[in-house]
Amino acid sequence: MTGKNIELRISVAYNNAPVVVVGTHGGLIGPDGATQAGTQDIAVMRSMPRFSVFQPASPIEVRRVLDYCIESKEPSYIRISRNEVSELHDESFKFELGKPYVIKEGIDIVIFSSGPIVHNCLAAAQDLAKDLSIKVVNLITIKPLNVKEITRAVVGAKLVLVFEDHEIYGGLGGAILEAIALSKIGAPIYLYGLDGQFVDSDKPAQLEAVFKLDKEGIRQRIIDNWANV
Repeated sequence: MTGKNIELRISVAYNNAPVVVVGTHGGLIGPDGATQAGTQDIAVMRSMPRFSVFQPASPIEVRRVLDYCIESKEPSYIRISRNEVSELHDESFKFELGKPYVIKEGIDIVIFSSGPIVHNCLAAAQDLAKDLSIKVVNLITIKPLNVKEITRAVVGAKLVLVFEDHEIYGGLGGAILEAIALSKIGAPIYLYGLDGQFVDSDKPAQLEAVFKLDKEGIRQRIIDNWANV
């Protein structure tokens, strides 16, 4: 266990200290490379007692989550990427802890994501809208999840996909599987992200393409998985 993890575990979590930790290099961050890219951080922080874990997908989401964490006076981890992303909301947006935000309605396929990859999922789903009914769910809160709402989001779906810029072990996909483990969802669930890999130095958009987390990669994975339903 590294020194910093010990500080988080003992000084913050154990003492339930009102500390907000902001990780600025989460995911496929670009030219700083593998030594600086946080691709296992969600797994670490999800396992940390008393910590809530967040990954906003837009500037307004960042501000709302930060305001919430400061007011909560509880241990919090906010994962922020360095990708250039567009805004998803107007100033009236209100953040609710644990809420899954449906940003595109659909019936047959449900996609869960968070952070910058949300934008690629939305673009891919919109591109396939004429042929497939795809729901896209933006999970700003990774811990704690609203299990009831997560389960409700996948009711009736024929296919569930999770896309994340993190290791698939212990990340967002793992949280989704845990949330619906006791439900009677019959749809197959597939997790996509990093699979025991480190990242190279490149622009975030290029790295997303390498790991098939860009619009085209996500689009093709949707098509391939739907063909097997």
